[in-house]
Amino acid sequence: KKKKLEDYEIRSTPKDKDDDKKGKSFQIKLAEKIIANLQVVVDKIHIRFEDEQEGGRTMALGVCIDHIGLQSTDDKWKPTFVHSSASDFIMKLVEMKDLSVYLDTNTKSHLNLDGNAFHDTFLNTIPTSTSNVG
Repeated sequence: KKKKLEDYEIRSTPKDKDDDKKGKSFQIKLAEKIIANLQVVVDKIHIRFEDEQEGGRTMALGVCIDHIGLQSTDDKWKPTFVHSSASDFIMKLVEMKDLSVYLDTNTKSHLNLDGNAFHDTFLNTIPTSTSNVG
């Protein structure tokens, strides 16, 4: 019985290790495919810093971005789904639309606006290629 048990353990141990390696390689390949094909899209970003100056004036400094996109491409920079990771490189295309930076030295503060007014004010003051905000 001991001999049979030892033979079984010897035969089953390497097989289990091979299964672990196959499982890990599958997990690694899956993670690589997800990373290679990850797409990120962020629309309507508005970051604003306000500082109250002497005399009750408010100064505002801000950055607005209408759109940022990140997507996978082929070797000719055309957006595509990457099927294999045969290459050592992952090519990503980043697109940014309508970036603006502002400094207003005499503006009204947005800190006391209620939730909806705050949201609408920030959203409607992001310049885009189709609007005349600014």
